Amino acid sequence: MPSTRTFTAILAADLTGGIARAGDLPWHLPADLRHFKRTTMGQGTNAVIMGRATWDTIPPRFRPLEGRRNIVMSRDLHYAAPLPAHTAHDLDGALEAAEGCDQVFVIGGAQVYAQAFADPRCRAVVLTRIARDFACDVRVAFPIPGYHRVGASGPHVHDGVGFTFERWERG
Repeated sequence: MPSTRTFTAILAADLTGGIARAGDLPWHLPADLRHFKRTTMGQGTNAVIMGRATWDTIPPRFRPLEGRRNIVMSRDLHYAAPLPAHTAHDLDGALEAAEGCDQVFVIGGAQVYAQAFADPRCRAVVLTRIARDFACDVRVAFPIPGYHRVGASGPHVHDGVGFTFERWERG
């Protein structure tokens, strides 16, 4: 029986829904990185769920993301994420691996976000909305059908790039 556990997706996206270019973030926003860390670490034990490509883009010295249970999704049944990360082959398996965690966050990439946004267990999206087009080659659909914005802080600016922190909820 699939897990009934709810979760939150967290991402940064440009004006076109772009989330990456050439396998990397095309922007450098220290406040967003702090916001991501503060949100996903929170209080207690939290989990972050990501696709294998997202895991691979994290510099090795930062893997696993400290203070959080790292769960790597891969359709390759022979793939095993390096310990202490956990491996799952679908979203249900990832949520199972997050058992015992206080909060669960989906952190990318595009395919995992698409699954998360469509899943009724995804109750909220924490979005850093970047007010510029970065010509990304990886995008998510935005606005996300079935979600509405319930709060925002900002605008903030770093090196001429404006951005806001937004919270979207299902319903």
